[in-house]
Amino acid sequence: MPASSLPGNENDEGQVSSDSVPIIDLTPSRKIIRRLFRSSKCRRCEWNGNPRELVAHGRKSFRETNPISPLECASCQLLSSAMQQLRNRVCETDSAKSSFIRKIYSGGYDYYIYEDNHTNIWSVFTTLDLRGTKFERCRIPTRPWICVDSLLKASAQWALRQISVCLQSHQLCRRSQRDDSFLPARLINVGVKNLGQDVVLENRTSVPPGSLYAAFSYCWGTHKPECMTTPDTVGKNMKRIPWSTLPATFQDAVSFARSLGLKYLWIDSMCIIQGDIDDWTHQAGQMYHVYRNAHVTLAAVYGHSSTSGLRSMSTESQSVRVAELRLGQDHCPIYMRPSHFLRHGWGDHSQAYPGVKDWAPLFCRAWAFQERLISPRVLYFTESEILFQCFSATACECGLCNVLNDAKSLRYFDKTRFFTVAVANGENRNNHSRDDISSWID
Repeated sequence: MPASSLPGNENDEGQVSSDSVPIIDLTPSRKIIRRLFRSSKCRRCEWNGNPRELVAHGRKSFRETNPISPLECASCQLLSSAMQQLRNRVCETDSAKSSFIRKIYSGGYDYYIYEDNHTNIWSVFTTLDLRGTKFERCRIPTRPWICVDSLLKASAQWALRQISVCLQSHQLCRRSQRDDSFLPARLINVGVKNLGQDVVLENRTSVPPGSLYAAFSYCWGTHKPECMTTPDTVGKNMKRIPWSTLPATFQDAVSFARSLGLKYLWIDSMCIIQGDIDDWTHQAGQMYHVYRNAHVTLAAVYGHSSTSGLRSMSTESQSVRVAELRLGQDHCPIYMRPSHFLRHGWGDHSQAYPGVKDWAPLFCRAWAFQERLISPRVLYFTESEILFQCFSATACECGLCNVLNDAKSLRYFDKTRFFTVAVANGENRNNHSRDDISSWID
């Protein structure tokens, strides 16, 4: 790998200018630590000078104000740079006395940033393929950039691969076969070629038996979309629904369903006649079957309403550039980004992340909880990436789930174990087990 530098200018002395990040040379690290401390470990951060242990070592807290020695230790330099870069984003004050950082290894590489009563968790990674370089054995995770405009391209292809693996390889999921005889009373046809981008509402009598469809889970918010089906608009919607009448989240859902090769989509506000008590009562009784028999459920996690869209930013815009490591002729940029909620498993998000109502309001809706619990496969659309969950596995675009799964540190990893916990926590349900859930799936 050719040496790659991060954007920034160097002065005549070779030092990085203030508008960039530090270049940290790992080559003489062990000699420096022995010279400074006459020991095999740094007394400030407990690093032993081994480049392989730079990102993940020890559990000792680090404070910039700890006056043990100058910041000649490469690990201390990295931690100090992380604090400086992140304090502007996550800390409410500039006081180094009120904040400190701790490195945690639990299958992933996280920096816990503490300030007063607040805890912020950021994952460490690089975007380079380190194979064949001196950094290959340094255990620095590689994460791809996930872009906003890749939603219907790379992200859709990634989702298709997860669904395919589930259908072909997961025994438990294969036992959970959909009822081909069931179709919702109405579905949105997103694949009529002569309508262009427009869609049309169809009764199930005109839908071929056994047709695959995607269900949609989202927050309504206060917005009432023009495409909503009511007693006054049902006839018009059965003929054509103009693309311009769909709010941003619905447009993204339609486009994504098309990218998955699906012709039909179920959205409650369009497939249930709003304001018709009889129709609503009948359709409400079918919700279990609608989500249980969906090929996949698309869940708009972060949006507060149907106008938010399925994705709002790239992982690059979420990330902070911390440093550039140098080992011989090879350079490795180090980034950090907020660790997504699966760091704490599928448990109580309100406790793990107090701000969950702001960035994942869908997880605070009881009806949405049952929708994703019932669905055999769910694609969760967060601000910057997609997560996948079925009865056997969980995956994410950035790859963190693979690391957590290998380390067995992800609680309630698949939907079955998550469901078992949910049932066990219910009133008088403490005797349920994984076998009970397997029977339910059958």
